[in-house]
Amino acid sequence: MNKAMILEIKDLLKSFNISAGSFTLGKGLFQAVNQVSLNICNGETMGLIGESGCGKTTLSRLILRLYDADAGKILYYPPQERLASLKRQLDNKKLITENNAIDISRADHHSLKIMGKEMQIIFQDPWASLNPTLRIKDIITEGALVHNIISKKEQHQYARDLLTQVGLDTGDLDKYPHEFSGGQRQRIGIARALSVNPAFIICDEPVSALDVSVQAQILNLLLELQQKRGLAYLFISHDLNVVQYISDRIAVMYLGRIVEQGSAEEIIKNPKHPYTLSLLSAIPGVDERMLKTKLIPRGDVPNQLDPPEGCAFHPRCPKADTKCKKIVPELVNTGAEHLAACFHPF
Repeated sequence: MNKAMILEIKDLLKSFNISAGSFTLGKGLFQAVNQVSLNICNGETMGLIGESGCGKTTLSRLILRLYDADAGKILYYPPQERLASLKRQLDNKKLITENNAIDISRADHHSLKIMGKEMQIIFQDPWASLNPTLRIKDIITEGALVHNIISKKEQHQYARDLLTQVGLDTGDLDKYPHEFSGGQRQRIGIARALSVNPAFIICDEPVSALDVSVQAQILNLLLELQQKRGLAYLFISHDLNVVQYISDRIAVMYLGRIVEQGSAEEIIKNPKHPYTLSLLSAIPGVDERMLKTKLIPRGDVPNQLDPPEGCAFHPRCPKADTKCKKIVPELVNTGAEHLAACFHPF
């Protein structure tokens, strides 16, 4: 991989104490993210896929420090042209490593505000994520005003430019969110993320709430913006077709752990982990010639308050043996930078 790294996640851990109000899980300690390590390069899209509840969204909030991790590190490597300015603004030598990475996991409130210009998020629900009482002009320029990127006098033209970039009519600046369709609202969410000129954007299931025809438009817009601005994305989804379309590399998550990682082509054409194979097998109309075999997992997802010992997937895996039931497999290179956490890869 020749591109410079922009984000490095090391052994990230996050658990939640579930009280007696949960009807689905019960009481206990819920391990949402368990020893997750991941790296993302400048200008690339890392797809993150897994079933609902596997920890994808929790991971995204840990990266942005909306949640504090229990353990682990989150390191941001600014593109070279941004480094000097960031160092001046942060004025906190303890946050900057010898490799010129910024340790987000240790950042205070002031530093996190500065980092908000570097890292943004596009939310899943384009309706719930927009303030219904604000006009579009104010929604998409609020961040730029807070960070003093623009002045109040420049707001109107800046908003017009943003709407043009995401394919919306500049005459819509004074409208409210309820006056737009779902796809248009998501374009507004994208414009809001772009307003502070970030280098890295988390796309948290940005098309799952949209019609299929609109999904393709939004995905193509994200690819176009990435090419123009050199953006890096962490693209989160439970839809493998969508992730395959937009991603350079893919990481597969199951019960809080990364179980497989590699190039999008390798993951789709040559899945190693049984869970990845089960996800591919579940795609309607999948060409069976693309797969070595199809795998329908046994049973249901285990109770996350009482996860199985060893490999978390072993109760549902037809290849599981005694070793799988006792030891947690580590991610190992199976060739071509293709990692899998499995004792019996396909």
